[in-house]
Amino acid sequence: MRKPRVNISNRVIRLYAGIAIALIATFQVYWLYSVYAEQKILVVKEAENILQARVLKKDLNALAGTGAASGLSDNVSSKLADVLKSLKGEDIKVKISYEGDELLDNQATDALNQMMEKNDAAQMDIKPYYLDIKKEMNASYPGLEFSLLVEKGKNKLVFPQHKWKNTNNNSQKIVSQIDSGRTYQLYFRNLMEVILYKMFGSILLSLLYLLICVSAVIFLLKNIDKRRRLMEMKDNFTHNMTHEFKTPLATLYAATEALTTYNILDDKETAREYIGLMRNDLKRLSAMTESILNDAKLSKGKMVMDFQMVKLRDFVEGIVSDLKPQLAIKKAVVAHETIPDTIFVTVDKEHFTNVFTNLIDNSLKYSAEDARILIEAAEDGKFTTIRFSDNGIGIDLKYKNQIFSSYFRVPNGDQYKVKGYGLGLSYVKDVVALHGGTIELVDSKDNLGTTFEIILPV
Repeated sequence: MRKPRVNISNRVIRLYAGIAIALIATFQVYWLYSVYAEQKILVVKEAENILQARVLKKDLNALAGTGAASGLSDNVSSKLADVLKSLKGEDIKVKISYEGDELLDNQATDALNQMMEKNDAAQMDIKPYYLDIKKEMNASYPGLEFSLLVEKGKNKLVFPQHKWKNTNNNSQKIVSQIDSGRTYQLYFRNLMEVILYKMFGSILLSLLYLLICVSAVIFLLKNIDKRRRLMEMKDNFTHNMTHEFKTPLATLYAATEALTTYNILDDKETAREYIGLMRNDLKRLSAMTESILNDAKLSKGKMVMDFQMVKLRDFVEGIVSDLKPQLAIKKAVVAHETIPDTIFVTVDKEHFTNVFTNLIDNSLKYSAEDARILIEAAEDGKFTTIRFSDNGIGIDLKYKNQIFSSYFRVPNGDQYKVKGYGLGLSYVKDVVALHGGTIELVDSKDNLGTTFEIILPV
């Protein structure tokens, strides 16, 4: 029941992580959109202020020009402009007094008409007004492209010429103070691009923040998954070690019980047989204990090497000779005759013997009877390459890196048909690394065998 709870927990963790990333991304998008909207309002408002100031200046210039043409002083023209501005949109008759004389209604109307006519003529060339506005806008927003639209009734003037669109990228209409029928408006063609360019720093920081958050969540998930797998491997290790220790201990207990209960000591032949079984099981227990201790030393970096130069062929022959009892049980053959006599390697004899023993033992465990193990070697002047090949059940290549991790065993459902505790290849890799070499699984096929390759510096 434990495994399903772990899986459910992992799914819940991933769900929460996904929700967290989605919320962070949503917040970042909302924040950037808010900044963009505020920037857009600022740009449009500034453009409207500039446009309004320019329109007011134009109206005042038009009033001043009309006053001069009508024989009115600049002071009168200025006052007239103020009056017209204040009376915008009001249904009020205007009386104009000049040097104490009050103009008649028709005279005032004629004066105003002259102003409007002059203003109509002035509007024919809107390029100078566009250039003035563009100059001021470029000071704050370089590269901003827009067109100026002037409308009066059904008449429209656009500069620069561009297809006009009624969109939210347009400014508010600015109404002339002396002619309520005339409006001015700006149309922005690349407003979004300019604002996004100004927001480049904010966008970059937002993306960086999002990347850091996502990376942290992914790292956390991987770490959790790694710890979960490590716990599972340790659980498997504890389970397997318990059985590994239980078998020889049970044998030892049965043998000692037989020796003391059934007077087997009187039968020297049978006694020697029992003592032999006990010795073998004690050796097995000692080997397992030594393996665990070696793994602990390697993990802490406390393993001390005693390097010696040995002839590789003689070294392998000695190991194979020691393993003859195990080889005989599986009717296995270790072929190593092709190793040249000229190859010498500098190794720690004890630990490198364990390397060869572990690899041969694995071949025996995962092979049927009549196992065939081939050990080859070659030297190219800089490196010595040693290859171990067998005709066993093979290893799925997707586990080629994981098999060298402590406690890892190739999954086979919840059952392991072959006894082991997942420390052999981990120990082999660490010892080879302490010799300055590498080991890897170079080839493996289902039920056809496996090939490991060790490379050592000369």
